[in-house]
Amino acid sequence: MNQIQNQYVDRSKEYWDYVWIDENYQEYKKYINTQYPYPFLEYFKQFKVAKVCDVGCGFGKYSVAAGINGFEVYGMDISEHAIKMTKDIMDSFNLQYRDYKVCKITAICFVESMFDGVIAHAVIDHVTLADAKKSIMELSRITKPEGLINLSFDGLEPDDLKLLHRTLDDGSGLYTKGDREGLLFRYYTDAEIHDLLKKYAIVYFKTNTKGDRDVIIQNRK
Repeated sequence: MNQIQNQYVDRSKEYWDYVWIDENYQEYKKYINTQYPYPFLEYFKQFKVAKVCDVGCGFGKYSVAAGINGFEVYGMDISEHAIKMTKDIMDSFNLQYRDYKVCKITAICFVESMFDGVIAHAVIDHVTLADAKKSIMELSRITKPEGLINLSFDGLEPDDLKLLHRTLDDGSGLYTKGDREGLLFRYYTDAEIHDLLKKYAIVYFKTNTKGDRDVIIQNRK
């Protein structure tokens, strides 16, 4: 691992804490559409999912969606401030939730096979390629055999390449200036996503108009 990659690993938590520390959950409620038909909801119900973990919960958008639809919700994030915001938002919707933990996606603090379903939106493409592989193994570890894992991969927008960044050895970009300073982003082609998930059964794969990919895989131990 080169010096720049070391810098990313050391500063990842610092970056996400900076993103969430001064944010007010009330400002984010406008981004939550409680009636939106997320595909994972249909598949989770179809596959009899009951207990769900929102990995990299951020401000709690997907925790709310899961909670409103009757799932037993847990979660984790690298930032304690994100977890506080998620809990505040869940409380504001009068939704029950269980345990939320502060940890890295490469070392998730939940026991093996604890969940029927896992959600990890806009998480995998913000770690290095090596950590992405470790992260998927961790998501698999905490998911029951034949359980479902919902992932998303962002499309590539003009600003992603224009903003000042350095390219790491694995092709990921580490932003070095502005609001994104300290953020890592790696764009995955469809072929790279399929290669990353080749050990699993893909039950859903869809690309939206922005180029974002929403993927649901069935767990294989």
